Amino acid sequence: MAKTIQKQTGPKSIAGKKIVAKNALKGNIFTKGYLPSEDVTQKQVEFEAMCDQWKAYDPSRQLVLRTIEQASLGLERMMAVEKIKIEAAMQSLDIVQKFTIRAGLSAMLGNSLPAWYFMENDGGQKKYAIYLDLVWQQAEELRVKFSDRIVPQIKEYFPDLYHYIMQNQPANASFLMVLGQRYQKSAVTLNLTELMNSLTSKFGDHLTWAQDPARYQLIINGIRAEQMYEVMDLERNNRIATSLQNRIFKAYQALSYFNQIEARDVQQVIEKAQLPILAMDEPEPDSESKAEEESANVVDEKVV
Repeated sequence: MAKTIQKQTGPKSIAGKKIVAKNALKGNIFTKGYLPSEDVTQKQVEFEAMCDQWKAYDPSRQLVLRTIEQASLGLERMMAVEKIKIEAAMQSLDIVQKFTIRAGLSAMLGNSLPAWYFMENDGGQKKYAIYLDLVWQQAEELRVKFSDRIVPQIKEYFPDLYHYIMQNQPANASFLMVLGQRYQKSAVTLNLTELMNSLTSKFGDHLTWAQDPARYQLIINGIRAEQMYEVMDLERNNRIATSLQNRIFKAYQALSYFNQIEARDVQQVIEKAQLPILAMDEPEPDSESKAEEESANVVDEKVV
């Protein structure tokens, strides 16, 4: 008994193949192999974009694209590891001592410097330090120049000081009233002095940074460059990066080869489909013509 051959099931349209391919990705490829710090959703979006670009709705092409994705992820992780190693090195006591010496700061002050001094992403602390320094300077200027005539112009002449005191206050609140309630002194100048002392006590590291921020940052950048050179194994990193880049390049070559093979197969199908059409270009003789030809042949045989 002949066995019944079951035809392959599954979507045949491009749209259907896309849906099946994405379902496979969500259920398999993008559920394993990623670190908690890596955005799996974003990686899936990028991979699906590559699938659309290369029309990779079949397992073979997706396997090649997966190779590209893994190699790219390897390069990203290598750069992330280098960054972590450099950031860790920038928090060592040696770095603090180098900065203290080059910046001309006291050794005692250097031992208490915060970590954000040496971090590439300081969380806005350096910018905040400059703001606090402006508040301190404007408080000192107002303390020296204070008179009843200057009160209406405090917001205009001392904007950073005004903002520092009046933030989260009602729009109709008085600057002098809020200042007095906060620092509890009998005179405006005494309240301003108390404000300056409070800033120095709470934000001493910020005010130190604001003394010469551009110079301090340049010194730290130089130290960071030295640490990068010491921490990074350039020969090893270049070797790994070259290997990963070669994997990506070879994968793109494989995708191009798939496309060439597919285009060749399509062309062969088209050429085969055109052959019967060429054979039918000459019309076949009808039945009446065939009968007349056969009769003529019979007569010729009798004559012979």
